[in-house]
Amino acid sequence: VEIYRITVNKFIYHFTLVDDHLYIIYQDILWIYDITNGSEPEYVQSIDLDKVASLLFYHDDQLFLFVDKELYVFDLEKRTRPPCFP
Repeated sequence: VEIYRITVNKFIYHFTLVDDHLYIIYQDILWIYDITNGSEPEYVQSIDLDKVASLLFYHDDQLFLFVDKELYVFDLEKRTRPPCFP
């Protein structure tokens, strides 16, 4: 039984939900959407990762992103890229 459907105009490789935000990976881009109103997701921003990402998850205001054989951590409170990221 379908409970809810959110449609975005992106191909989704992987995603995670954090409160009212949807984080979507498509190859080397991380898109962020506000889904407070799920029937009309609002684009917030995109982050060019410069590398193809395969998986992400969230914990304690940090977004963990797997790229190749490395794990990168983004601070979602400050919305910053990790300093080691090219």
